[in-house]
Amino acid sequence: MATAKNAATETVNKMAEQNQETLVKVKNTLKDAFTNVKKTVGFDNAPEFVKETLEANETLASNWFDSLIRVAQVKSVEELNEVLNTQVKHFQKNITTAMDLDFWKKSSKKGAEWKAADYMNADFAKETVLKVIDLCQPAK
Repeated sequence: MATAKNAATETVNKMAEQNQETLVKVKNTLKDAFTNVKKTVGFDNAPEFVKETLEANETLASNWFDSLIRVAQVKSVEELNEVLNTQVKHFQKNITTAMDLDFWKKSSKKGAEWKAADYMNADFAKETVLKVIDLCQPAK
């Protein structure tokens, strides 16, 4: 019985190690893809908003792969439940935040003094995109 349990544990550990290696490879491929996109689009000469958005998305993707790598390293069902529950609570909080108009008003540069016309401009679009990307970050 102990031998079967040891074999199962060893198999699970090998699978976790292989999953982690695969995720690291994919993360590195993604990093290379962002580098290639930056070269292709002339990133250095791009408008500031394009740079900020691309860098924010690159960070978001990297953070998600780091989160997946952490999941691949879990050694028990209890630890996996803890990691997944943390992510679910994090997203519940962020979805609630994203649906709250007061959040957008309070966290904006203009404060709560928004008028309808303030929602229809490039600055608001830029601010919104960057905040949404930030709200999509995984829990640490």
